[in-house]
Amino acid sequence: MRVTSRVCSIVLGIGLAAGLGACGGGGGGGDDDGPADASIPDGPPADAVVGDNPAFVAPTVVTGAYDGATRTGDADWTCLGTASGDTPTTVAVTVGGVVSDLQDASREVRDATVAIFGGSDLDAIAATSAATGVDGVYSVVAPAGHARYGVRVAATGYQDTLRFGIALAPSTPSQTLALRMVSTPLANALEAFVGRTHQATEVQIFGELHDCAGASVGGAIATVSGSPTAVEHYGAIATYYLDGVTGQPVRGNQLAATDASGGFFVFGLPATAQAYVQVWGYPTAADLAAAQLVLLGVQRIEATADSFVMTSLEPRRAP
Repeated sequence: MRVTSRVCSIVLGIGLAAGLGACGGGGGGGDDDGPADASIPDGPPADAVVGDNPAFVAPTVVTGAYDGATRTGDADWTCLGTASGDTPTTVAVTVGGVVSDLQDASREVRDATVAIFGGSDLDAIAATSAATGVDGVYSVVAPAGHARYGVRVAATGYQDTLRFGIALAPSTPSQTLALRMVSTPLANALEAFVGRTHQATEVQIFGELHDCAGASVGGAIATVSGSPTAVEHYGAIATYYLDGVTGQPVRGNQLAATDASGGFFVFGLPATAQAYVQVWGYPTAADLAAAQLVLLGVQRIEATADSFVMTSLEPRRAP
């Protein structure tokens, strides 16, 4: 999954989405190892908001594709519901690289450990690396047989940083994956931008959506649900969209849907053994006219308290 690195900077001039892209690998698929099942139905009518997420309000436009700040046309959803093409690995893969700070890629993180697991099951960690040295270098073995993987990176002074939906080449025994970590001061600053105070019992999420051509998608809305198929806001969460000009999360009265960056944050999520990051929108003018939201992307996640989840969602696909 391609993650564009040109998305604007955030907090102290650092690109959060650029850091996500530097992690390599794939972004959001479905319930477990691969992209979301195409059998997921279209969504509720525009006024059917369930649960508590004040920023989940039906958009007023058709989703658009963006190249930088330029809208190039409607987003490309021709692959929505089609076969994913995901292929499980056929060999165990030694994954290695450098763990660095999200705000400064030249600042390697010492004493970090990297745990890898198949699919999105944090309880099924297959291997954990030795602690990194001063150079931030790690190495860990991913077991064969999965189409997608997740990682958890842990170090003192940083949030446990989680990635889901990572695609590895199926038959290459050694692969490189650069990993970036979110520091605790950055986690606190992100919520301070929107007048919140981060709670150590909660999970923070940064996500972004791309269309079938890999373009960033504007005009979509995001939430975290207890269901893979329906809008059931998970706890007292709140979505804040990434402002493509300032590079910061902003309140809903400033930005009510994704813009050119395609990025969003969700704050206030309780620790969870299972939840689904969802992005909804109107693929066509007919959908907009009918006020029929469509589930465009979904990623199953698990998260422990005081962790930071990064996910790049792909269009939902068939198994």
